[in-house]
Amino acid sequence: MGGPLHLGTEWKKAQELLQNTQKLSVVGQLAAGVAHEIRNPITAIKGFIQLMKTDLVVKKEYFDIMSSEISRIELILSELLILAKPHAIEFEKKDVRTILAQVITLLETQAIMKNVQITTEFQTAMSLLISR
Repeated sequence: MGGPLHLGTEWKKAQELLQNTQKLSVVGQLAAGVAHEIRNPITAIKGFIQLMKTDLVVKKEYFDIMSSEISRIELILSELLILAKPHAIEFEKKDVRTILAQVITLLETQAIMKNVQITTEFQTAMSLLISR
């Protein structure tokens, strides 16, 4: 009797490993995107610093652009920190019929254009817990 339970446990471990691998992939893509977004303004700032070294008269525009690029980096980092903070997930009870009615309303125009009639029939109330 240990066989099926062992197989189920191994299957669950494999699924968890796959989920963790997918999460790491998403985190890697996010990190690459953030690094790219931060590198662009840093490259601009570096270029203006090099220009300032060779230019005897430092132009105010250089400082304005560098200040703007630093503000851009600060914004990117602030958004990243907001994403990094754990947030409490709040759930609310929603009636599935209400949600489906809203979706049908959105699709109605396309359905009419394609000569499709959407009909619904609900026997009882169906509720879901969904995050806000």
